Amino acid sequence: MDRILERLISRFEKRRGKEPLVFFTGDHGEEFRQKGHIGHGSAVTSEQIHTPAVWLGPGVPKGVFDNPTSHVDAVPTLLALLGDTHPPSLHSDGMSMFASPPDRFVTSTVGWEPRYAVIGKDLKVTMYAGLGAAEITDPFDRPLPDGPARMARNAGKILRALRGEAQDGVQAAAGGATASPAR
Repeated sequence: MDRILERLISRFEKRRGKEPLVFFTGDHGEEFRQKGHIGHGSAVTSEQIHTPAVWLGPGVPKGVFDNPTSHVDAVPTLLALLGDTHPPSLHSDGMSMFASPPDRFVTSTVGWEPRYAVIGKDLKVTMYAGLGAAEITDPFDRPLPDGPARMARNAGKILRALRGEAQDGVQAAAGGATASPAR
């Protein structure tokens, strides 16, 4: 695959006279019974909602970025890399993945069922509408002994993410199918 991709990018660069901007991601993750499910769209487990992204090309910062991001950030990231200087809020609920702050929270949902998760860098709150209780874990679904205290400290940001409101000047990423680090 690497050789095929390299040939494609090289051919594109040769024909167009400049290096292309390339973005790889998926629309969701897949679970293979790690937490009792198979496939996708059945839960907000890390396996189903964590979707790595890869950006290559001019203007792409080097390195691994692990701040919370969402698929709603793809268009603002692309436009920023192409030189657009308009605020992302004019065209998106997201922001550039490379500008995502470490204290950001993003939301994810199964979509057709009342299952939601609000995910931050070190905290995930999973809710099932009508059940009244929330599961508090790290982003990879491991229990946190101090989970309730972490949730209390971040309650305002969590609520703003659920409502799709700006978080400290950053537009919340609401309604996406993933919360993914840009890689």
